[in-house]
Amino acid sequence: MKMLKYLILLSAYALFGQIPTLQGQEINRVTILITDSATKKPIIGALVSCKVRQTYTMADKMGKVDLIAARTDSIYVEMQNYYSKKTRIKDVENGRVQLIQKKATASGSKQIKGNKKLTLNEFNIAHVKHYVGFPDPFNPLPYQQVAQRLYNPAERYMLEKISVAQLLFDVKLAVSENNRIVFTYNYRDGDSPGGDNSRLYKYEDLQNTTFRVRVYRADATGFPAEDLCNEEINITSENSDKIVANLSKYKIIIPKGDFFVAIQWLPNIDNASQISYNTFSSTKLTGFKPYVGVEPIKGKEVTFFAKDYSGNWKISSDKVKLAIAGSSGKVGGDVLSIYFRQSE
Repeated sequence: MKMLKYLILLSAYALFGQIPTLQGQEINRVTILITDSATKKPIIGALVSCKVRQTYTMADKMGKVDLIAARTDSIYVEMQNYYSKKTRIKDVENGRVQLIQKKATASGSKQIKGNKKLTLNEFNIAHVKHYVGFPDPFNPLPYQQVAQRLYNPAERYMLEKISVAQLLFDVKLAVSENNRIVFTYNYRDGDSPGGDNSRLYKYEDLQNTTFRVRVYRADATGFPAEDLCNEEINITSENSDKIVANLSKYKIIIPKGDFFVAIQWLPNIDNASQISYNTFSSTKLTGFKPYVGVEPIKGKEVTFFAKDYSGNWKISSDKVKLAIAGSSGKVGGDVLSIYFRQSE
């Protein structure tokens, strides 16, 4: 359950222009603009992934992304409140991918009095020993989102906050190397692929990050469907192994039954963290924070889902649940609450 393969090499590849692959395909630097189909304005922060190249990047303030890919490669373009799009690079017209914005429809829900609280998917931080999103040379994780399925037993609850376990290192682990503060953490044999690994971390690279929270309705098959919030929820993590984010201002009314809380990585330089491996050879990988904790589960039901670089949701084969808890409150007051959901 590790994330992202060798993104650090992208800048080096770009300097050399065409690179022939073993299959004879030419890999080039490709620049694509992501724009709104109606307004033609750039879509800042649109996310573009390419499964075959194991790459995942975000559009800049001009709506531009740079990729290292072959013309026959397919890409997946995604942005909240827009319909996602899959296309081959050779089919992109004039270097521009246009996304169609979803139309929001208003729905009403009469609120009832009450202040009952629910905490869903509680986890024990002491049981969190492994993390999703951590780059590993043996098992790169080509995911752009991970989601935990939660069950709401009643109507008219609003999602007030979420708690997320993340990887965090204590300053006591710091050592000095070339006048830089780094961290070392030795996994016991069997705790990570390849056995006993010694890893180095730059302190300042691991403490702060920004990520996006997505809240989804479950479809008839139990997979994530449309967003339950039409606003972007971008969270900046705290310097703690448990991030607590207050979502009450978004007024997210969750349906009775299954729904999902997802973490979406934002692949930019501020969230990048370079990891050094010294197992069989010196290897440096770049991952994107946060590294989200998982907790072992008992039983057969798996509630941990992941969205790959092709935009497909898949059920995890790992016997774990994401360490993401949601706290909800009963909607109170005899007033009419209007909220929005995305129309298909």
